[in-house]
Amino acid sequence: MATRAQPGSRVLRESPRRWALVFGIPASAVGLLFLFGMFVGHDELAGLPTARVRRGDVAITIDEPGLITAASGRIDTQVGVTDRRRIRPDSRARIHLNSLPGVVFEGRVERVSEVAREKRSRMTGRPTGIEVFDVSVAPVERDARLREGLAAAVEILVSEHPAALYVPVAGIFLDDQDQPTVYVRSGRWAEARPVELLASDDRVAVLASGVAEGDEILVALPPAN
Repeated sequence: MATRAQPGSRVLRESPRRWALVFGIPASAVGLLFLFGMFVGHDELAGLPTARVRRGDVAITIDEPGLITAASGRIDTQVGVTDRRRIRPDSRARIHLNSLPGVVFEGRVERVSEVAREKRSRMTGRPTGIEVFDVSVAPVERDARLREGLAAAVEILVSEHPAALYVPVAGIFLDDQDQPTVYVRSGRWAEARPVELLASDDRVAVLASGVAEGDEILVALPPAN
């Protein structure tokens, strides 16, 4: 999920290709900053966490807890309304058991409910007001370690992107026009760049344009004053 740039942060245009990121500056100082922006110390950028744009093979997944409910190793889980549109029967999946760290079982989505139901709290059993769709995942090959009654975790593969540019999803922000944006850092300056977002999950975002491999991006913005 992309983060929206905070109201207290302003991006000032210095040239068509470079933007200066300025935080907590009074509106009356904007003209001065435009003229002398390259000489303004941006202490707010010091110490902010960053990450590098990387290139590699990326699998976008939906990760959900589940329960093995049949001797065949079938796992029952559920997904939210947004994720329901991203999966289909026969989608690839990976199955993990807490008792076997590092072991991955290949699976396939066997069934996806067409009708939503209201999710109930595992702690209280009461309705939560959240709509979910039931999903069944079956292992490609039967395995005695997938025993009925065991808790499992399921990764449903939504899309695969070979040799793609990717960044941590925390590095994607939304500007005032809801355009996905990254802040590429260079010294004490940060350049705001619109990017084309191909896909994302709760870990990474795959980008089609706007950055280059090795760029250093901010993964957090200073708090608004």
